[in-house]
Amino acid sequence: MKARLRSLFAGCVLGLLALACRATETHEIALPFELALVFDVHGESAPSVSMARLEEVVRRELARLEVSVPDKAAVDDAAFALELTYRRLGHAHVRVEYTFEPGPPGPPRARFVVHEGPRVRVRELDIEGASAIPLASVRSRIGLASGAIFDEQLLSERLGALRELYRERGHLRMAVEPPDVVFDEAERFDEDERSVALRIVLHEGPVFRVQALEVRGGVPELAALEAELARQHVGKLYRPAALPEIEHALTERHRRRGHADARVRVLAETDEERGDVRIVATVEPGARVRLAHFRIQGNART
Repeated sequence: MKARLRSLFAGCVLGLLALACRATETHEIALPFELALVFDVHGESAPSVSMARLEEVVRRELARLEVSVPDKAAVDDAAFALELTYRRLGHAHVRVEYTFEPGPPGPPRARFVVHEGPRVRVRELDIEGASAIPLASVRSRIGLASGAIFDEQLLSERLGALRELYRERGHLRMAVEPPDVVFDEAERFDEDERSVALRIVLHEGPVFRVQALEVRGGVPELAALEAELARQHVGKLYRPAALPEIEHALTERHRRRGHADARVRVLAETDEERGDVRIVATVEPGARVRLAHFRIQGNART
């Protein structure tokens, strides 16, 4: 009895999943025009993308472009969107050709010819130059372990995120050389797939840290503010955003002291080899403005 119930439950789940998949595949994105779509897919094995999914990609791209009438430029963008879809699935050599017939006679017609090419997987990932961040952490950030689908766009995005991680830790000049990508026709994961070896070279650069903060000019009454700014920044990682913050703090405090025309310029002197940073703020306070008198008019009620 229990086995029969489990079997019935599993059948219901599979049925619901099948209905959900069919609903997803037949979902159409409404467009403000009529456009006939034709797809001709060539590959080394069974197609990686269903016809319904191809049509969805094209319609979604045309909707994103917000075109009122289809034209060749919009169809060209749709063809590129198809290429990106295939590359996300590991088809690094995909090629999409298209023709566009604006009509009349008949409605506009777009025909896409997709040459899938083989699916490509990562065979080897070699990373050089990582020391400030453990190599294992760098690998996990990139994420393309052996056997993973090779997606060049995803690789670019993850290298960008890796650069941001380094910069958050003070490596402001961190750079990544363009990845060395070597496709290997001999090494295959199976009959329909190819492999690629990746070599990524990092240049971490020094950690930039504030060693001194100097305020030139200004008024003696604001010495406490200058000392507070030094406590906030000296010895800390250097952030370029700190310069406008310091400028704003000094300008506002001088204006509150009556120096309405105060001008502040903040610059950073950096040692590119050692990463030492010296912040210099130059203040021109201008004359102090005092209120001589004021008048209120039109106040009929107290």
